[in-house]
Amino acid sequence: MKIKVHPSLCDGHRECRRFAPDFLILDDDGHLELRLAEVPPELQHAVVLAAETCPTDAITVIHELDDRESEHDDVNQDDQTEPIREQPNQRESR
Repeated sequence: MKIKVHPSLCDGHRECRRFAPDFLILDDDGHLELRLAEVPPELQHAVVLAAETCPTDAITVIHELDDRESEHDDVNQDDQTEPIREQPNQRESR
C-alpha cells in the first residue's frame, strides 16, 4: 500500500498525526512533508485511519493488488464468458 499526499489540500489541521505520528511527519507549519510513500504493513491500518480523518482529503491511499488477487480476477472474468447458444426456432418445433 502507498499513500500520496496532496500538498495543496493540506491545511495543517494535524488530525492525521493522531493515528500515525511516527509515519506522517509534519513540517514547521504543520503540513505533511511526504509526497508519495510506501506504507509498511504494520502501519497500514493506522495510515488508512489517518487518511480517513483528514478534513481536506489531502491523503490518498493507493491499494495495490497482489498476484493472488489479480489471478482471481482473471478466473472470474473467464467464468463469465460463455459462448452464445442459439435458441431453436419455435416455428420449426411445431
